[in-house]
Amino acid sequence: RIVKEILFKLHLRRAQKSLVFVNAKLVPQGEWIKMNKKIQLPVKVANLVYGKVDNIVIDKLVFYFDELNKYYIQKYKKASEAKDRLSAKLTNSEKANKEFIQLKKDYYNENLKEFVRNENEGVKIIEYDHKLYQKADPIFFDTPGGILAAHFYAPRKMVFGKYFDTFWVNISVIWLMSIVLFICLYFNLLRKLLELGEWTSERIKKKNKLKK
Repeated sequence: RIVKEILFKLHLRRAQKSLVFVNAKLVPQGEWIKMNKKIQLPVKVANLVYGKVDNIVIDKLVFYFDELNKYYIQKYKKASEAKDRLSAKLTNSEKANKEFIQLKKDYYNENLKEFVRNENEGVKIIEYDHKLYQKADPIFFDTPGGILAAHFYAPRKMVFGKYFDTFWVNISVIWLMSIVLFICLYFNLLRKLLELGEWTSERIKKKNKLKK
């Protein structure tokens, strides 16, 4: 979708003989590299600024996005074919087909699918602080970094540089919080902390009186 949107903008601005970039950049500079590492950008990122863009650069960008679009179409086709093969394997007999249908009845929910894939959201990609953020299909998106930092419906969370299933990470956090709270209650740490605060406050007041 992002490729089609950018292609549309490029062709439209070219036809209108207008500027290619808004705020000196069509795509945030750091996002060019993230788009695809297998298809090399035909122009230098440093040249994608206001004043350096000409018809040659535009032609190269149009060709680049065409190739990028073709690459992802092929990738989508391969994923779709793999899905069809798996579906055919799971339904290759009458018994297997019944089991597959029952499995889908037990574990599949159309409303939940729309919810976790954010299908009702009209805007699939947003730009914020010169970065692009994916809003579509959050259930299939891994957050790129940060300890336990993740969006809603993230399938995995990063802990000390490694990804772990969200279910087990959340369970571990709940258990850890429960243990910490149990220790606080068992040793009356909350009461002692409040008493320490009161004692510290009184000491400060006494020092202020002595200074006066």
